[in-house]
Amino acid sequence: MAVKVCLITGATGFVGQYILNELVASGRKVLALGDSEEAFAPLAENNRLIKATSALPISAAAFKEHNVQFCFGDVADISFLASIFNTASKAGIEIEFVLHLAAVKKARRPVMGDGTANLLEVCRAYWQSNPETFKGFFYAA
Repeated sequence: MAVKVCLITGATGFVGQYILNELVASGRKVLALGDSEEAFAPLAENNRLIKATSALPISAAAFKEHNVQFCFGDVADISFLASIFNTASKAGIEIEFVLHLAAVKKARRPVMGDGTANLLEVCRAYWQSNPETFKGFFYAA
């Protein structure tokens, strides 16, 4: 049986932290994408509900002990995004929802433009091959 998860970008931001906490509190499994391991460490340490791992590759087995798997990379990098979706599919993980909350950082490629377009492209391809399980995409800017 496949593990059903929600994928969230921007999980260390103000809104992202709140939504991540709510997802975990409601019993959801979460793939959290981000660009810095240092940003996720305090988030996981300060919340007793979050049992997180950043061990790669992504695996369904890791969700037996953890409710969050952090994946580190640039959300504006389409190859990073595609690898997350492909690895999840091969590992028996079904991505049901994508919550795109990542924001622009100074002196970085804009997440709002490249990242959002790339994430939508990868989600569209995933949805076309998984129409029964992929339920939606939410974007907040």
